[in-house]
Amino acid sequence: MVVGTEGRLSINLTTETEIGGTLFLESPYEWLKVGPSTLSLKGEKLVTEVSLSPPLSGPSVVKLKAHAIDRWGLVQTRFELEPIRLYIIPRARYAAWLARRYLAETKVGALSLISDTGALRTTYGLRRGVEYYGSQLYQPGDSLKNIDWKHSLKYNELITKEFTEFHGQPAIVLINLAVADAEEADKLVYKIIVTAISLAQENIPAALAAYDHEHVKVTTTTLQPRQLLLQSLGITQEVTVFTNPVKYLDPPDVTRLRADINRIRFVESEASRVLIQLLQLEYDNISKNARLNPASRALAIALDKAGTQSNVLVISQYNHDVEALAFNTFSLAGRGNAVINV
Repeated sequence: MVVGTEGRLSINLTTETEIGGTLFLESPYEWLKVGPSTLSLKGEKLVTEVSLSPPLSGPSVVKLKAHAIDRWGLVQTRFELEPIRLYIIPRARYAAWLARRYLAETKVGALSLISDTGALRTTYGLRRGVEYYGSQLYQPGDSLKNIDWKHSLKYNELITKEFTEFHGQPAIVLINLAVADAEEADKLVYKIIVTAISLAQENIPAALAAYDHEHVKVTTTTLQPRQLLLQSLGITQEVTVFTNPVKYLDPPDVTRLRADINRIRFVESEASRVLIQLLQLEYDNISKNARLNPASRALAIALDKAGTQSNVLVISQYNHDVEALAFNTFSLAGRGNAVINV
């Protein structure tokens, strides 16, 4: 099973006693549920089901605690069952396999030939862009400036050129490479690779900006699909495990904080004056911490390299960078940039 996926299995048990009684089953793991957990020992065959979603560190042999009581309630026997053997596949390994498969099925800088432009127009929303995509028969409404006169004369039919452009706004993938343990590292690598594959499949150009708890690690210009995926695979090798002594319950709500400050400005009283000083102090502290965080530096470099307004995809465990991401989300929203948490 791939880590994080959920599976359901039926377990068939054979009764080896003719006395009868009741069998009780119990799961020793939080990620495994068994039901029904109470079975009658009257028949020869007993059936129960388990649902499981194993973690990365899950056991290879899954055990169930059991105890049986005879029908008179005089004898009780405790034992363990080992009904399942697990082979756990890390998310990161599965995502890497998906990436290799995508790279094997695509060619650098190539687009498929147009065979049914009507269908493609519906599926992909072809527009008049700058990259030549293919040719088709002229249709009412097509621009005359795109007529391919050479092929029109050859085939004695009006032929027009089709162009395509990137769909949607460019993106910046902002990645926090710092994690607390192997489980978080596995989740992070999976998200990085799957996000890159999704952007590539949608033909959305994207830049990468990666950092850890100390430094900016990688920033790129806007990349095309294959380059984006190859760079993402390389970035996954930079994941860093560190111990963060600070625990965050919830990220600060910077939007609400600024709104409260602006509302209280119109209240003329000593209490409001003191309160606005406290709120402004909190805002300034968040702003200062955000500026000093590697997340802000990485994002600033990526935005400068992109040169155009971009959507920002955030991939983070929200540990050392929680205040910086909250402040930058507020700042970017004010400039019209969409911020999406992956």
